[in-house]
Amino acid sequence: MGFNYMFCGKHDTPEREFYRAKQVRGDRVVTADELPCEADAVVTNRVGVAVAVGAADCVPLLMYSASARCVAAVHSGWQGTSLNIAAIAVRKLTELYGASPRDIEAYIGPAICGECYEVGGEVIAVVKSTLADKSAGDVAELPANIDLRAVVAQQLREAGVERITAHSDCVRCSSDRYWSRRAELELGGGYELNISYIELT
Repeated sequence: MGFNYMFCGKHDTPEREFYRAKQVRGDRVVTADELPCEADAVVTNRVGVAVAVGAADCVPLLMYSASARCVAAVHSGWQGTSLNIAAIAVRKLTELYGASPRDIEAYIGPAICGECYEVGGEVIAVVKSTLADKSAGDVAELPANIDLRAVVAQQLREAGVERITAHSDCVRCSSDRYWSRRAELELGGGYELNISYIELT
């Protein structure tokens, strides 16, 4: 017994059923049994239920607890990150299924990198307001940029999660492989979402 997970790109999303909420860039975390509804994270302890989120530049976060046998899929853009949805999802796994944060394995997926993610100072301020360590997410010599993956990783650590793996791909730098909102809009086109999913087996 274990789990499967995948961060899909433009060309490798499997044809199967995913349990996804209608994402609204908030901090609501729901169970797969509550769908359909609006939320930005889905959790479950049901075997074979692939909970999923879609992202194009935003951070997809997948979590698994071996001892509590539960999983989570989280969408964390700058709005969700400013609401600390990662920590809220950790708390949901703890409250619903008895997961210990120390036992949770977290996987941060492909997202826009800090060098490519230029935002306003007000965005940086509100995102960093969630952190005890205000240096997380800093990008050297680029004061108007922030690394959301680094912020999400720090939010997880501050929530008690120690086992964190972060994907190195930037979706904008690798826009041939992934959908990137910024890359596609610069080219004058539309974009779709990269699907990230996790399931108990």
